[in-house]
Amino acid sequence: MARTLFISLICLLCVFQAAAEFPETSVFVEDDAPFKMTAQKAHQLITEQQANLLGDGTQLVSLYYFGQNQATSVVGLERVGDDYLPIRWLLVFENDKLAGWYYPVGEFPARFKNGHLTFPKGAADEDIYLFPHPPSTMVIEGIEIPFIPPHAISVETTP
Repeated sequence: MARTLFISLICLLCVFQAAAEFPETSVFVEDDAPFKMTAQKAHQLITEQQANLLGDGTQLVSLYYFGQNQATSVVGLERVGDDYLPIRWLLVFENDKLAGWYYPVGEFPARFKNGHLTFPKGAADEDIYLFPHPPSTMVIEGIEIPFIPPHAISVETTP
């Protein structure tokens, strides 16, 4: 239990340290993108548009940036649950608007590039293409995961 919390804290510190060192850049952002996503902007947008995803403030929260293609950015949100196990969402932004999320996600992608979510070997049978709109479901590790738009909030989508 303490080890999991410690590891999560280290991950969080690494994410925020990287964001502080490179606040406006990312190797996964295209130069012609109309909106440049950063870790700070993602946290701010989640706080403004869907704060319930961040929990009640007592859980450890980490953000993982996977890339941007044109106006679409993909960010992973991981929150430590009451049982100290991770709860993960894969958030999709269109410019500065949260378009929705995939939940529950057992595995995060390795990257988002050229419109494709690429997962670690064995997690998904093929890349997932997010254009022109994210698919209504994706299959990761044999589990069908729904895409949930912000207006479809329910208790099941935000533990």
